[in-house]
Amino acid sequence: MKNILLVGNGFDLYYKLPTKYADFLHVVKFLLTNRNATFSTIGDVFSQGLLQQTDRHIAVCYTAHKETFDATALNKEYVSEIIKLTEHNLWFSYLDAVFNKDAGWIDFEKEIGFVLKCFEKGFEKSTLVHFKETEKHIQYVIERFGFYIDKVASRNVVTIGTYKVNADYCIEVPLGSGNNTVNTEKVVQKLYDELLDLAKALQLYLKCFVESSLDCLKDDGTCARIEFLSHIEKAITFNYTNTYERLYYNNSAFHIHGNVDENVVLGVNPDEADSLEKINTMFVFFKKYFQRTLFETDHEYLKWINECVDTKTPYRLFSMGHSLDVTDQDIIAELFRNAKEIIILYHDVSAKKSYIANLVRMFGKDEFDTLKKDKKLTFVSLDQDLKSLKALLSEESWRDLHAMIEADQGEKIVVV
Repeated sequence: MKNILLVGNGFDLYYKLPTKYADFLHVVKFLLTNRNATFSTIGDVFSQGLLQQTDRHIAVCYTAHKETFDATALNKEYVSEIIKLTEHNLWFSYLDAVFNKDAGWIDFEKEIGFVLKCFEKGFEKSTLVHFKETEKHIQYVIERFGFYIDKVASRNVVTIGTYKVNADYCIEVPLGSGNNTVNTEKVVQKLYDELLDLAKALQLYLKCFVESSLDCLKDDGTCARIEFLSHIEKAITFNYTNTYERLYYNNSAFHIHGNVDENVVLGVNPDEADSLEKINTMFVFFKKYFQRTLFETDHEYLKWINECVDTKTPYRLFSMGHSLDVTDQDIIAELFRNAKEIIILYHDVSAKKSYIANLVRMFGKDEFDTLKKDKKLTFVSLDQDLKSLKALLSEESWRDLHAMIEADQGEKIVVV
């Protein structure tokens, strides 16, 4: 039976790499604030006390890989381009403003979805926009982006703010009628162009601060491999980085959302606007399925999964570091339903609870129970030893893994 690995950002975080969205925000903001400073290595940036105070995860990553980061040259062309792309970027400014400093994290996809909903509500108004007390969230978002409206004086006590749509974003419909309305296509295109710039900046950040150090990290002893993951036939990763390929010397990965060397997908999930009954393509550019099709990031994966289904090829699915959240439901549900066995690797009880809750949310309680029974859905701690792993896996799974690894290396495996 084939062994398949599903990978999410938790995989990179397991190896203490600075790949959180929060890391990106904090490092880029630090670079913007200190654009005139001279930094020669990645370590010169990550070692800065102010940055480490702002982002404790950066401090953790730097401590874990200090020697490599201190020795890895900083690509100054990448840094200059990152600054250029973000210094006036509307999305970067907004995401930085709404970052939850207490929780220490941010969900880009959910924030993007929230912004789009607010703009959609704003488009329902005329070119003279009035916000009521119950619409403070819509006012905040549109005002924060602020590129297509100007605030005007108003004595209307019912509203909390009155704005006029900038003439550059108005359109006369029908032509010659004198009836001006919001040019929604132009506004949406502006939002999309800004998002593309943000995605490019994120891509360059990962190339500059993560990818550039991977070759050294795989040899410096700080990124111990989980032995049986070296024997995966296909990896399906939602990460932009090539961490699995570089650390495990395996080039079989499908990058569902693109990677640092190509276009990357940064957007939101399908919603009711994508159903045939309520079809509305106003924000279709922001949908992940649209971007995957446009950039052809899932082309090879679709060929592979269709072949597995058509030929009834059995596979055992391992999952490591993916939240199993509904944001990637269209891909995950397909992988789970076609797998013969499912083994979810987790690093602590909190993560296990989250995985269970997300799977129940995605499949419902009845199908979740079916996955446990028919797909032998199993949760395995990354801290468990070989005997514990044997006890949790089916007899067939254990024989396959054990025989495969012994034949390849002639040594025992240890789950680290």
